[in-house]
Amino acid sequence: MLKIWDRGSLECAQVLQGHTGSVLCLQYDENVIISGSSDATVRFELTPLFLCCKSFTSLFLILVCLYSEMKTAKLYLVQM
Repeated sequence: MLKIWDRGSLECAQVLQGHTGSVLCLQYDENVIISGSSDATVRFELTPLFLCCKSFTSLFLILVCLYSEMKTAKLYLVQM
């Protein structure tokens, strides 16, 4: 689960469901949020609607770091 917080009111504005494990890494820009979890899944959420457009299970046991070149659609994953 990911929580999106409103910086003005400091209240939770949105809860994104989908990961069953702890979220360990996250990258975002104005168009997409990419998150990696201890359940070995990577999720892509489109902003500002927060719709999951892609989810996949990694070959790794636990994702601890991800890096994405957003404009070139490359995703690098680091396993633990």
